[in-house]
Amino acid sequence: MLGWYQITKEYYERYKKPVMHTETNLFDSEVAPTWLWKQWVNVLRMRQDGVAVLGFTWYSLIDQIDWDVQLAEKLGHVNPCGLYNLDRKPRPAAAAYKMLLQEFGQITIVPHGEMFDVTDREARLKVEV
Repeated sequence: MLGWYQITKEYYERYKKPVMHTETNLFDSEVAPTWLWKQWVNVLRMRQDGVAVLGFTWYSLIDQIDWDVQLAEKLGHVNPCGLYNLDRKPRPAAAAYKMLLQEFGQITIVPHGEMFDVTDREARLKVEV
């Protein structure tokens, strides 16, 4: 089974387009933090390889209803895949995502993309002309 890294790497090598890691989640809320970190490690590895990973999201913010049957039937079954449950109480993945943001929330949008940093410094050349 190919994981996100392998599939995305092949995509990037073929099309040379920036990528996003979107809508990751897991129905088992107790295992979800481990899944989140596994996906984030894939993103870091991809960036280390020079691929522009422009986004990373957890879907969804709150649990989904009948997501397990693709909304084909109205069963009212709660799928515990959100960062928060329907009572707005955080699931374990919410704490993991917060930790991830605290640790990595300030990295540049593009690997080695310091030129995109917002700064008060005046512009300067990095090489002699």
